[in-house]
Amino acid sequence: MVGIEYCEKAAFSGFFEPLNFLSNFFIIIAGIFILLYMRKHKINDWVSRVFVVLVFLIGIGSMSWHFYQIGITLFLDIFPIFILVFMTIFIALNQITNNKIVSSLVLIITFALVGIFGRLFMVLFGVSQSNGPPFLGIIPALLFLIIFIYVKSREKFKRAIFVVLFFGIAIFFRQIDLIVCNYIPFGTHLLWHFFNSFALYFMFLWIREKKVR
Repeated sequence: MVGIEYCEKAAFSGFFEPLNFLSNFFIIIAGIFILLYMRKHKINDWVSRVFVVLVFLIGIGSMSWHFYQIGITLFLDIFPIFILVFMTIFIALNQITNNKIVSSLVLIITFALVGIFGRLFMVLFGVSQSNGPPFLGIIPALLFLIIFIYVKSREKFKRAIFVVLFFGIAIFFRQIDLIVCNYIPFGTHLLWHFFNSFALYFMFLWIREKKVR
């Protein structure tokens, strides 16, 4: 077993987390809505196809992780998320700057901030692995990215508001999961999945907006 704990795991005294498992259907549903949007607007480019496949893989991977926590299911949970976030940020930055080198540099800085601040928070505050890096490190990295987008393109910034809003709410509920165990036995991790489903949908709209004009 990989040593990451959730309220629900303790509540059910076993490896299976039914609510965390089932809440991933929200992510699957987000993938279906993206497919319907693609069909309605006749979007069939490779980026969109890869994006929607990754959304389904995120849902399935997270299901496997919350069903049985071992190294391979952790990989299935994390890897599609990393690829999707990496791809989305790069595409959005390239749309803003129209320069792949600048986009790549900003992307590298963003992910470096995640690692640096995630590790710093863990050392300073003794945050556990599950609620520490990379999730706390996302906050300053996200602020850096938001400021960059705001400076370069106010229009793109406005369209990113829903992505940031839902992702921020999702992070909040993920972070407080272990804190609220005494009050909510099954925790709040399922809300991380719920609000992420909205973030993923609006993330798709954010990078594919030019395809429907």
